[in-house]
Amino acid sequence: MLGPQGLDGSLTPPLAQPVTAKKYRVTKSISLAGPTEADFQRNTELEKFLIHSGLYECNEDAAKREAVLGRIGEVLGPGADMDTLCVGPSYVNRKEDFFIILHDMLAEMEEVSELQPVPHARVPIMKYKF
Repeated sequence: MLGPQGLDGSLTPPLAQPVTAKKYRVTKSISLAGPTEADFQRNTELEKFLIHSGLYECNEDAAKREAVLGRIGEVLGPGADMDTLCVGPSYVNRKEDFFIILHDMLAEMEEVSELQPVPHARVPIMKYKF
């Protein structure tokens, strides 16, 4: 019977174990309680700090962001970029449906500029300015 050595005396690696996919599930909320008075106070202090640090948007930028967000129904903070998750049925094709059809739909919109697909990313990405 042979041990971990091959016929020539060299060590042989152990057999590879099959890799199983991780399974994720939805967990219960940590808490359903609303904000406390201390939470409201910290929020006020944070807002004062952001204003003092010049991290709030000007009114013009805020108005533009609100118009864009109104069209797509998202909520973001000042200066943040917008990451949008596109969910579709299982038969949607990454190459054709996402990088051709969606790309062309975005390219036709006047509000979209600097449209740049990233087809070789692990997760399909479409970068653009709106």
